[in-house]
Amino acid sequence: MSESKSFPKIRNSDLIVLFEKLDDIIYVINFLSNKLELQNNSIEKFTEQNLFDKKARNVILNHENSIKNAVYNTVKKMILIQNESLKKTNFIKYKTMIKDLDSNNKDVFQKWIREEGGLSLYLNTDNEKLSKFLNEKNSLISRIIKMINMGMHTFFYIIKKFF
Repeated sequence: MSESKSFPKIRNSDLIVLFEKLDDIIYVINFLSNKLELQNNSIEKFTEQNLFDKKARNVILNHENSIKNAVYNTVKKMILIQNESLKKTNFIKYKTMIKDLDSNNKDVFQKWIREEGGLSLYLNTDNEKLSKFLNEKNSLISRIIKMINMGMHTFFYIIKKFF
């Protein structure tokens, strides 16, 4: 009996929405874990029990930069797609934008987003290329979140079994 179920996916638009929440990495991981319908609750246990023991914390912190880089790269690509016309009309501004965005500095990203009128304008777009990009699934972040959940699940299994 083959059940055709669509697998849950993290899309680029999900990462864009999380851009503002990047300072709370636990929230970001919980949100993405729920999006993937990962039900082992390890991340929730980690936050509820405040288990800031070094090994437990490292399961998450080892992946924090990967998550942030994936979000930054997604936002960067979104901004560049939206401003692609600058290549022809104002190439110097476009090069400055690329240089700024390569810094992965949240304040710089927000400056370029504000210049366009805010994040919501990016998500409600008529730009076909940008809409397609926002709708694409992001396999990299899905793999990272699955690894974190597996790591937390393993960590709590060991804690229960041996302690």
